Amino acid sequence: MEAWDAAESTFLTAAAKVYAALGVAHPSGSYGSEISVTLDIDGSSYQCRCDCTGVIQCIIRVMGYDPNWGVSSVAGHTGDGWYLTDATSNFVKDANGNISPDWAVLPFDASDVHPGDIRASGSHSHCDIFVDYLNGNAYGLNAGSGPNTGGQAIPKSCAAGTKYLQDSDPADLAATWTIQDTEAAKVLRYVKGNGDSITASEATENKSQSLESLDIELKFVQKLEFQYQIRKQNGEFNSVIPGYFRTAELVVDESGRVATDRFSDSWLEFIPFYTYRYTNSETDAEWQQAIKEGIVMMFTLNNSDPLLHGRTLFLNADGTNDYERSKDYVPTIRTQFPVHFRCVITDVATHSQDWGRSSAYFTNSANDGSDAKATMLLLAARHATFMRDASGNIPEAEDARGFLFLHDEDTTYDKSDYSNWIQGMEE
Repeated sequence: MEAWDAAESTFLTAAAKVYAALGVAHPSGSYGSEISVTLDIDGSSYQCRCDCTGVIQCIIRVMGYDPNWGVSSVAGHTGDGWYLTDATSNFVKDANGNISPDWAVLPFDASDVHPGDIRASGSHSHCDIFVDYLNGNAYGLNAGSGPNTGGQAIPKSCAAGTKYLQDSDPADLAATWTIQDTEAAKVLRYVKGNGDSITASEATENKSQSLESLDIELKFVQKLEFQYQIRKQNGEFNSVIPGYFRTAELVVDESGRVATDRFSDSWLEFIPFYTYRYTNSETDAEWQQAIKEGIVMMFTLNNSDPLLHGRTLFLNADGTNDYERSKDYVPTIRTQFPVHFRCVITDVATHSQDWGRSSAYFTNSANDGSDAKATMLLLAARHATFMRDASGNIPEAEDARGFLFLHDEDTTYDKSDYSNWIQGMEE
């Protein structure tokens, strides 16, 4: 992959920020023109519709422009994607409401292809972002629902945006199948700085020495930083410090249903995130190589050692950990109070390296102001640890450690539904 010019870098960095923020605001990654979420990017909030053109329009707004996206005037061409396909000139406006010279609408030309090109299909209403060719096929960032992405366009693009912001590797953004040369009709291209190379002084701000820059200079870099996000009443995930939470602060699912005693106790849904860093030094060479090969999170919900007993996000058909498919992913966990979450970041190949750990205890039991009864907490403890069934086994966990369900299983159950799974227990 050739080095990006200033225009390509500016656009694709903005795209990475939008997709990374979308992964936080919309962790299920489901496609839907009726789904709109709020993204927090560089201290500002942006509305983003969770479909192909909705994300592209959000990227343009994050860059400080008005996408001014309209509808096609061609009969039968219904949908936002057709607007670019049928456009004859640039339509993006600047902050003053004028058509901006920083953008160009061009007919697709296979001999003039740039990373960051927003491609529009000539056969259906769809737009996505080209980054590079892999084995002769166009790959990039995509928020559509086409069959060639296996329904994983948004999750893969969100993961790619997050990874690029961590390691600045351009190859990260060639994440999923996009519109191919044979079906591309039009291109919307950001051209401000087109052809200009990026120098070190342009890529970083020249500031006076700060503690952060001094830490980097002296190699005092924290390899892993963990952060927890919990779903609150507004339906969005917000960063929290693990600890005590009132029932009324939480919701059960993405529809915003508030946690109640309908489930016999209180529920919560949380995501354990991590950010990794490394320096280009010999001391970090092994850690840097591990990141490039892929790292994986193993976790438990009962305070046991995650390196010895943890499970991965995805499991094989026989219930054992699928390390390869789980690399670079984190789970969304829906469970009941109380829960003691522990995780370790390890290598995919041997899952024996201990690169870093985190632990979080979530409860709604406190000395003062508790809104949980003792009987409810007892039930919560039983369900959180998923007690042994009549055969003496704990179902669905390789290491015999229990869990309820993750975001790869999005069905919600009442207690009456799952109590039948555990035989031989009396209420």
